[in-house]
Amino acid sequence: MAGWHPDHRVRWPVIHQRWRDLTFLHWRYPPQTLQAQLPPGLQVDTFDGSAWVGITPFSLTSRALPVVPTPHFSADEVNVRTYVRRTDGTDGLWFFSLDFNRTAVVVAARVTLGLPYRRASISVQRDGSRVRYLARRAGRQGPHLRLDLDVVDDLIRDHVSELEVFLVGRWQLFTRMFATLLTVPVEHQPWPLQDARVADLSEDLLVAAGLTPPDGAPHVLFSPGVDARVGAPRPDAMTSSPAARSRYR
Repeated sequence: MAGWHPDHRVRWPVIHQRWRDLTFLHWRYPPQTLQAQLPPGLQVDTFDGSAWVGITPFSLTSRALPVVPTPHFSADEVNVRTYVRRTDGTDGLWFFSLDFNRTAVVVAARVTLGLPYRRASISVQRDGSRVRYLARRAGRQGPHLRLDLDVVDDLIRDHVSELEVFLVGRWQLFTRMFATLLTVPVEHQPWPLQDARVADLSEDLLVAAGLTPPDGAPHVLFSPGVDARVGAPRPDAMTSSPAARSRYR
């Protein structure tokens, strides 16, 4: 469940990752706007009557299958996400898109997990308190993100609001392969968060995801990063049985 600390252990991770220089941009949306884009078995999760959609750019280093010697690699990602729950109340992330700058990862994630990865050119640059994110999805006139962010200071916040716990304290993601909903558990330490402000922002990733342009300025948070353990995907018991698949068609 959403919370400041993980609600489970990932004892046998299939991927170790370090997420670095990560920014959370969030906007309010009407819940009904998002519900039509979700698969059967998931409902929009809301806070204060609103659904929330986030754009999250960051850098990462990753190593798959830690029991086998495999090389580390570095990459950059921009994802568009919202927050959902199953009918039993279990909550997590739903991704509208994940732009990534490594083709092999994009293909593997789409084939094995059904995640909406897209090939993109992405750069993340930090110069003191200024962080610049540039991303352009592959293809003619592909959607883009340009964000200049100023981190207010080097102090890690010693408090978070209920809304911020709702937005960042998520410990699994949902994806769909054919008629089966999958859950992927994630574990990491609580986010070290810093205040930040947007100096410049241009994007059309939200419109590319089928959403209306956001209204107003985003809620902004920055994190220097966390170490994450990602578990193996598992079929969701509520939608994986033949009877459930028939019901959700």
